[in-house]
Amino acid sequence: MTGAVLDEIIQQDRNVNREGYGGLVHVNNHAAAITELAKYGYGGLVPRAIKSHHRHRRLWRNLPNPAGERGPSPFARDSPYAAAYWTSGTVAYDRALHTHRVKTMYGLDELLGAIEDKPREKRASEMLRFMM
Repeated sequence: MTGAVLDEIIQQDRNVNREGYGGLVHVNNHAAAITELAKYGYGGLVPRAIKSHHRHRRLWRNLPNPAGERGPSPFARDSPYAAAYWTSGTVAYDRALHTHRVKTMYGLDELLGAIEDKPREKRASEMLRFMM
């Protein structure tokens, strides 16, 4: 599950402008929460949570792509890991509402901590600005 979500983040395509089911921000955040269930004593929920997550991701991936009508997906000029992201006023589109931005960064960091693949971690971190 973790690898599949990181691949979704890494392979974002500006020519795909899907909206719905909370978008990739929620796919990321739900995956991060699932990785923490066992850590906080809810290991019994993990199989059901993963099954639900697969359905969520499948529904999101099958949304239509209205990029022909709306244009390509806008993205932030700066990485959320840089101070300029938070102060520039140039976030092109707020996929992660202000209240979700920190949560989304935390979620990505949790997913990255669950794998040992430095190149994949670097690519996913670089693509965070496309998600937020």
